[in-house]
Amino acid sequence: MTLHSLARKPLESVFNEIGAIPDRIMNAAFVAERKPRAVTRQQWLEELAFYDQPEFRSHKRFFQLPNEAPAFTTLSCKPWHEGEALLMSYPSRYQTRNPAVQPRLEQHEENRTGYLWLWRHPSADTNAPQRPSAPQRPLVLCVHGFRMGKPARAKAMFKVEKLFKAGMDVALFIQPHHWLRSSSRYRQYFFNAEDIPLTIENVGQQIHDLHSCVLGLKALGYDRLGLIGGSLGGLAVTLYATVSEIPDFIFSVVPAIRFDTHLDPQRAKLPFQVDNTLREKTFQALDLIDPTFYSSKMDLSRFAVVYHQGDRINAAEATRVWAERWKVQNITSLPGGHWWVFDGQARGRAWYSWLTQHGYMKP
Repeated sequence: MTLHSLARKPLESVFNEIGAIPDRIMNAAFVAERKPRAVTRQQWLEELAFYDQPEFRSHKRFFQLPNEAPAFTTLSCKPWHEGEALLMSYPSRYQTRNPAVQPRLEQHEENRTGYLWLWRHPSADTNAPQRPSAPQRPLVLCVHGFRMGKPARAKAMFKVEKLFKAGMDVALFIQPHHWLRSSSRYRQYFFNAEDIPLTIENVGQQIHDLHSCVLGLKALGYDRLGLIGGSLGGLAVTLYATVSEIPDFIFSVVPAIRFDTHLDPQRAKLPFQVDNTLREKTFQALDLIDPTFYSSKMDLSRFAVVYHQGDRINAAEATRVWAERWKVQNITSLPGGHWWVFDGQARGRAWYSWLTQHGYMKP
């Protein structure tokens, strides 16, 4: 270890603590917005017991995927630079694994319809979007983070315009319970400390609908397709690597590997006492949506991750444990919290270098 690296470590620790300040504020906001739920201890444990069956735990078969592309409906098509911006909808065909949770998921009627944005360059093929075409350009499919589903915000976060001008087509997957899929402008329904089974099913729907969009884009003629996801989107693309080999690459940014802090039943508003047994059963069920307990179907040379050392939203330690178990080699580790980082340009350099390496962007 050099003197230079020794000098950097205390500085990195300072930036990790400073960067974590917004994370702590956001964590407090998660707690403040929780609503009490009328549920018995027995019901809680019975619903969690469903996820302990061997089919899920031993054979790693929790996630279910559609076999066919969805029927896209074009809701709008407007000129965008020299190309066009399309908003497409499709029916979410996800079926809850746990029958007891089905009524609670289905009551969110807005969530039954999925949405995909597509920014594409002009093509000689003038067929309607729901028909196969033959675009020659590569496409980057972006998966936004928690509460980042508004198109304007996601476009800025992923720098869609820059990617488009570099020659790529770009798509944006809208996550369950976000933007037009949300039942409320003010409350979030993806993470539910008071309803862990619903949260697990939300992640199941997340991966199901993401695969649906990948199949839909393939049907539109996109043979070269790569994924990038941030935070909650980082979890989605990471889990997607455990069920699919389709993407050219996956680039996962500050992935939300574990939810234990946010979903600890001791912090939930429940009408019964929470003991260690109940917490253990809860965290055991949450293992089903933790990529640490799966393996990648993709060749990991096509997988990259960026994480922040002081992240308090997506615990950095959980990311390190997962990356070590998977033996991920393409890792960029930055000092800072979830939002604030020491070198704000480092993520971009890693991302654009990755695109260049895979032939999506010119050097």
